[in-house]
Amino acid sequence: MSEVFSRETPTRVRSSEGFTVETVGRMGIRYTEPGKDFVIDAEGLAIPGFGIYPSSIPGDEAEKDRIVDNVRRALASMGLVLQ
Repeated sequence: MSEVFSRETPTRVRSSEGFTVETVGRMGIRYTEPGKDFVIDAEGLAIPGFGIYPSSIPGDEAEKDRIVDNVRRALASMGLVLQ
């Protein structure tokens, strides 16, 4: 089954894989999945999108990579890019 994103609010989407991503102004991205809820440090870009600071994501390198990939797909579903 392929992943589907549902827009819950203008700034938040939910993945059929069980996580949500919400832009928090131009300085953060809230990431939520079962057992995890945190804000990733980010910066709004001149193009529609965000740059994020993976060091602000808890977990080991593999976990950070997984979460960054989830955020990238979620933002793309909102018409935003992640750099």
